[in-house]
Amino acid sequence: MPQIPARFMQVLGRKDSVLNALKYIFDDVAVTRVDDTDYVDDITTMPNGDPIKVIPTRFINMLEDTNEISTDAVASVIAYYNMAANYNNMVEQ
Repeated sequence: MPQIPARFMQVLGRKDSVLNALKYIFDDVAVTRVDDTDYVDDITTMPNGDPIKVIPTRFINMLEDTNEISTDAVASVIAYYNMAANYNNMVEQ
């Protein structure tokens, strides 16, 4: 099963203190994590320096905090399927 993060409000509800919730809010805004779907950190260049477009693969790395894993199995499988379909479409082009 892919490790897909839970929704923002679900994770906040799982935090045991207000301080941990505030830290999570700050980290969500300011820090790039392995579960970010809006950011691709795989920047590759050819030997001559030209950039190469990288096809994003998501949800394949383990999450840092297991309390942030989504418990919604259907939404997790759909999100993983969408990532795989996007990957296949981009490989074919």
